[in-house]
Amino acid sequence: MNGVALVLDKRLGKSLTIWTTVSSRILSARLLHKHGHLIIIVAYAPTKDHSTTSKDEFYASLESLICSVSPHDKLIVIGDFNAETGVTRVGFEQVIGNFGYENVNDISLRLLTMCSSTNLAVLGFWFKRKKIHRHS
Repeated sequence: MNGVALVLDKRLGKSLTIWTTVSSRILSARLLHKHGHLIIIVAYAPTKDHSTTSKDEFYASLESLICSVSPHDKLIVIGDFNAETGVTRVGFEQVIGNFGYENVNDISLRLLTMCSSTNLAVLGFWFKRKKIHRHS
């Protein structure tokens, strides 16, 4: 079976107001909390072995979904993007921190460009971690 999932605790599940499956790789959940709404987007990006078309379609769908989120809602995007942010921040200083990992590749550039255009940051590389704590 293919697809992406989001598992919610029973108590948290009660605050779920909208659940949208965008594709087999992207879903969105809107939760109500005491300060408004929280949007959680879960994404599973195509790997480097997939066609350029499937990668383009994935990032176009994801960016469109992110742009459709109300500015009044809080947004969290989680998932597996099959990308490494690299150690060079040139052009992406607002997107990644000083502690990137490995080298930028085609998938990485797609992720960083999408994050830059939607004002998102990749949080995993703003703080230094031991190499044993990195998931590859």
